[in-house]
Amino acid sequence: MHRKRTTLYNVIFPIWFLWILPMCWVFILPANLLIDALVIVLTLKFLHCKDILATLGFVIWRVWLIGFVADLIGAVLIFLPLLPAQVAWLHDIQSALTRNPFTHPLALAWILACIAVSGTAIYCAARKFTLRRAQLPADICRSLALSLAVFTAPYTFLIPAVWV
Repeated sequence: MHRKRTTLYNVIFPIWFLWILPMCWVFILPANLLIDALVIVLTLKFLHCKDILATLGFVIWRVWLIGFVADLIGAVLIFLPLLPAQVAWLHDIQSALTRNPFTHPLALAWILACIAVSGTAIYCAARKFTLRRAQLPADICRSLALSLAVFTAPYTFLIPAVWV
């Protein structure tokens, strides 16, 4: 009886990568905070808002936290197709999801959908929980939430694990 060998590759970057090398958190967390702050400042500057630094100080920690929650939602969604047992037609997609999503069109579509879900979660959470409390005008809240969703979505999900 010949048993099929199963190899578990990195499923999601950087989630599993950070679990394997926890020292990366020291760089990833401040970099993520810096990117969020930069997006907030540049968007508010583009929208000609006053008190940019006061607004930044009020919203940055919540924005940073919802970004991680939204990334986690996307990461869980990426993992879902990997749960079914060995199904022949699903094997190629599962392999592409764990190694390189660019090798299978359905894997790439799934990753892009997960990024879109994460971006949508960032947008909704920023508008509902974070920016509403900042007492900004509604149009500025919408624009800032959209900017955060577009520029801080987890595009790193597209990085093939075989590159790491």
